[in-house]
Amino acid sequence: MRWDFLLPPRSEDVELGALRHEAIERWWKTFAASAGRLESLLREGKSIPALDADLAAVHPELSWEVAATPHAAARALTITPAARKELRPLVCALLARAPRLSGWEFYPYRLPAPQALSPLLRRRLGREAPDLRVTLTRGEGNRIDLHYTSALLADSPAELLAAAQLASETLLGQELLELWAGVIEVEEDPTGAIPAAELPAAFAREREQIRASLPDLPHFELVGEAPWTSYKLEPTRGERYPRRRGVIAGITQDYNLVRTLQAELPFSSLRFSRQGEVFAYLKLSRGAVSDRELVEWREALASVLTSRLGPYGACIGGASGFGYCYLDLALCDVAAAIPVIRAAAQEGEAPVPRESWLLFCDDVWRSEWVGLWDDTPPPPSHE
Repeated sequence: MRWDFLLPPRSEDVELGALRHEAIERWWKTFAASAGRLESLLREGKSIPALDADLAAVHPELSWEVAATPHAAARALTITPAARKELRPLVCALLARAPRLSGWEFYPYRLPAPQALSPLLRRRLGREAPDLRVTLTRGEGNRIDLHYTSALLADSPAELLAAAQLASETLLGQELLELWAGVIEVEEDPTGAIPAAELPAAFAREREQIRASLPDLPHFELVGEAPWTSYKLEPTRGERYPRRRGVIAGITQDYNLVRTLQAELPFSSLRFSRQGEVFAYLKLSRGAVSDRELVEWREALASVLTSRLGPYGACIGGASGFGYCYLDLALCDVAAAIPVIRAAAQEGEAPVPRESWLLFCDDVWRSEWVGLWDDTPPPPSHE
C-alpha cells in the first residue's frame, strides 16, 4: 500500500491507513503495559502473544526484538520489516507515535553489536571463528561488497557464509548493511583481507570514498554543465511493463544510476547524491504520440520541468520504451516538487495521458506512486 504519497487519494488506501493507525495505537498501549516486565519474560523464554498479535495487526511482516543500546541506561526496542524494505515508511510512522517510556529507546534498524559476535557465532554455529577476515571492494550500484575467509571454517563453506552474514550485520548494524552493503561472499584467500573486527572502520572509509566521488552540487545547479550518455537495452516484449522493464533506449547524466535501476539492484539515493537528493522518474503512457514525435515531446516536457522545478530538482535523463516513455528526476524537495510536476504534466499543448505516474527509485518507496491526474489509476505492478 501507499503510505507517504496518496495522490490521487483512493478509498482503499485511506481506509487501510485508518485501520493501521488504530492498530498502531493498540500496539503501543500493549507495549507500554508490558514494558516493565518485558525483559524478565524474555529471559524466562516466555512468549508475549498480545504484543505479537497487535504488531501483526499493523502488518504481518513486521517483527520486534529487544537489545542493548550503546549506553547501559536504556534498552532498545527494534521494529523491522526484515527484507520488506517497502514497509519502512510504515515502520517510521509506527515509531513516530512511540510513547515516552523511561529506560526505553526505539529504533527502525538493529544496532551494531560488535561485542555480541562471538556469543552469536557459538550459539548459531557451535563454534567461533577468531580468524575471520574480510576484504572490501567497490561493487555495482555504489555498494560495498564483502569477501570473507576463515581457515577454521574452510571445511564448511555453508558455515563460513553464515558466519560472514552474521558478522556483517552484527558489526555494521542493519542500516548500513541494508543501504550500503552489496554482495557478501566467501573466498579462499581474498587479497588484502583484514580482521573482521576492523570492518566498521574500513567500511566507513570506503563509504566516504564513494560519497567523495559524487557531484559537489545538486543536479539543478549543474543544468547545462553535466555531460550526457546515451544507452540502448533489449527488453522482452510483454503485455505489462512494471517499473522500467520496457525501456529500449535513453540518455542520462548518471549512467551508473540508470544501470543500477535497469538491473533492479537494491537502490538508495544516499549512494548517488551527497546533496540530499531523492531520485525518481516519470513513467508516461505514450498515448497517441507517434514514434517520430516521441523524443521531441519527451524532451519538451523535460525542459519545462527543469525550468519550473528550480531549486526543487531537475530532469537528469529520459528514455523511451514499449508503451511508455520516462523522465529521470533528481529531487531536492519531494513534497514541494510534486505539485509542480503535476501542474507541468497537465498543462501545455500536449498534456500527458491519464496513465502517467511519478515513481521512486529507492527501495523504501517502491510501493509509493503519485498519479499525475486526479483520476490516474495505479501503475503496472501496483494494482
